[in-house]
Order: sequence, then C-alpha cells, then structure tokens
Amino acid sequence: MAAAGLADVPTCRDLPAAVSAFADAFVDFAVSGIFFPTATASTPSPPTTTTTTTSPPTTFLPSPSRLVAIGDLHGDLPKSLAALRLAGLVPPSNGADAPSTSWSAGPTLALQLGDILDRGGDEIRLLYLLRRLSLSAAEKGGALLPILGNHEIMNVYGDFRFATPQGLKEFSAWAAWYRAGLAIKRRCSDLDHPKNPFLGVPKAFPGIKPEYWDGIRSRLAALRPDGPIARRFLADLPTVLVVGDSVFVHGGLLEANVEYGLERINAEVSEWIRGRGVPMPGCRSMCVAETRWSGSGGSPRASIVIARGWRGFLG
Repeated sequence: MAAAGLADVPTCRDLPAAVSAFADAFVDFAVSGIFFPTATASTPSPPTTTTTTTSPPTTFLPSPSRLVAIGDLHGDLPKSLAALRLAGLVPPSNGADAPSTSWSAGPTLALQLGDILDRGGDEIRLLYLLRRLSLSAAEKGGALLPILGNHEIMNVYGDFRFATPQGLKEFSAWAAWYRAGLAIKRRCSDLDHPKNPFLGVPKAFPGIKPEYWDGIRSRLAALRPDGPIARRFLADLPTVLVVGDSVFVHGGLLEANVEYGLERINAEVSEWIRGRGVPMPGCRSMCVAETRWSGSGGSPRASIVIARGWRGFLG
C-alpha cells in the first residue's frame, strides 16, 4: 500500500479509550466474574507518573443515619458474604454461585476495618467485590469504605509471611489474565501502554519451593508500590477515618498519631502505595516488629495499623 494511502487508515489512537476499556473489562471479568460500569472500567489502566495529581484519602465524614463496621476478611469470600448479608448490605443468597454486587442498605455507611489480604485464597476476588459493591452503594445513597490494615501494608512492602498457597495461585491466575490484557493493548501501536509491572521483579526466590515462585512474583508485581492491584484497590483507602465523633483504625490510635496529623498519615501512606516520593522509612518496623509508626521524616511514632496491648487515645 502506498504511504499516502496509509494516512487514511484508522488507527487505535482513534479509539484508545474503547480499546483500553475493553481490555480492562476482559481482565476484570476473567479474574473476578464481575463487570464494572463503563465509566469506571478503565480507571486502572492509564499510565502513572510521579506528577499525576490525585486526591488524598478521605479522613473525616459526618455521622450517617446508620453505621456498620466489619472486621478482618482475610481472603475468605464465603464468610465475607455472610457478614455482608448479616449486616443487610446485600440481599440474602438466592443460591447462585456469583456473589451479589447490588447494595441493599440504602444510606448506610459501612466500614471494612482492613486485613482483606492474607490467610485465604480469595483476596483479589474480595477486593473486586468490595470495589464493585462500593459503586453500587454510592448509586443508592450509601457508602462502603474499607480502610487499610497491617496486612495490606505488609503486602505492599513485600512481606508475604501470611500468604497461602491458594492465595499465591490466585495471584498467578491474575497475572496470566493481566498479561493477556497488556497483549491486547500492545497490538495497537498507537495506544499509550501502561507500564509492565513485572519488569524488575525477580523470577527466582532461593529458599522457597520453586512451585511458589510464580505466585510470589505475581504477588510482588501486583502489590508493590504502584503495582496494578495496589494502585487500583489500596492507594485511595484511608489508614484512619473519623466518622462524626468516632475514630476508626485497624490497630490503635495514640496521641503521637494525632500530633503527627491524621490527614498527613493518610496522604503519606497513599503516596507511598502509589510509588511516589521516598519509601516509608518506618514501614518495616511497623509491620514486623509491630511497635512503631514513622512518617516521611523518619521520627518514631506509635503504630496505627497494628496494636498489641495498645494504649488508646481519643483526644
């Protein structure tokens, strides 16, 4: 074909949003069995840069007409669904295999107090379910808002001590579908491609059984700072949330946390999960030693996402 004729050939740049949204919807459904509304289906795809502007997580909310709090879910989909039904947030089971993503609690505000990850095999499916249900809640005047627990922080940091073989298998499956989505987008030479999250991630992990290597590699790619799962499902979640005159955190709240600034904590953790700025210098001690919180300045602070025998402070 002559070069002049090529100028008239439509390219994927004419349909970038449609191609990207199709690839994302394809991956979403393959991984979770859930479709997202078109307006939000492409939210995880745009390439991220350190200059992208995003709003920090919500820190303060007014008192709702009805408030529900749900604790650790830890990758257990059946028990999580039972808790949602018990709270009246979703309709009773109709015997179908697929969980309901329809909000049935009107203006209720439901908080999930962290630790969605680890200990179970449905971690990604739970993240998808909670996000889809939160969209349904917003459409009906309610809200479902998870907050970060220590297991979310640990996984973003790369601490997988509590991951199960079933959980690693789920992340391997996610990685296969995510690569398929990337391949769809790469077929369009004029489409801006999201960066490959697997670049730079080790392929071998000495001291660990080789049968788990792919799951660990997939988990690292998904959950490390600016990883697709971390960025999409965790980066906009608060670490601490004040609702009316009640304070909600996963672990404990000390005077040092309040002095440091609750909004500042939420903003800094969010920026860290998005892969911006310096790493959180105190994350390792906070998650492993379970004794400290550190902000960007590196000064010791009390832990806010985990507490063993904590001294409460509601100043």
